[in-house]
Amino acid sequence: MTPKQKERRERILKVTTDHLRKHGYDHVNMRDLAEAADVSPTTLYRLFDSKETLVLATVRDQIDRITSSVAEKETAGVGRLFALLRSFAVNVTDDKAVGEAIPTLLFMAEAGAPATEILLANAIRARTLTVKDMKQLDEIDAKTDADHLAKQLTMATWGPMLLWSKGFIEAKRLADEMVIASIWVLLPVLTSQGIAKARAEIKKHPGLSVLKAHLKSP
Repeated sequence: MTPKQKERRERILKVTTDHLRKHGYDHVNMRDLAEAADVSPTTLYRLFDSKETLVLATVRDQIDRITSSVAEKETAGVGRLFALLRSFAVNVTDDKAVGEAIPTLLFMAEAGAPATEILLANAIRARTLTVKDMKQLDEIDAKTDADHLAKQLTMATWGPMLLWSKGFIEAKRLADEMVIASIWVLLPVLTSQGIAKARAEIKKHPGLSVLKAHLKSP
């Protein structure tokens, strides 16, 4: 990608984010986005074949930025998972219009659709790598099925996300609820090292205190 193409892409994604914030997903249309981004509708459709694809590109960029930022601060394993969930929750609740578009895109998508690949398949792959890191760091039982646990952890992210988008979880509670759901999933396989990491998270975030009595050394 040339510098000019990169600048154009960034401009289009910024305009898309701005329109999502102002109008919400349902009221964003490609013609308005093309005009605001100073590109022709033909060019916009050539780069992004639909509104869904364009919004997904915006979401994916945000997720990539969050992941890179967390990776610079947290080495691996349980600690990185918690940090990633918290950073993701803060970003989607601070940018509510973009955050609320995510469940909409996901639940409209069929198996194999771009939204399914970006929001679910990529998340499962990333969680699988995290689970493997947890094994290497002796934070979970070495016999744990990495693929199965990765899917369970992905569900632990999306369950609270859906409840937040429908008003059942307050924005300020989303990060804690994601971490709580993940710890419940991890609880049967955590080693003493993993439990220590979970206890450290509880110490930093009192909203997790509901878990304290369950985190006993194996």
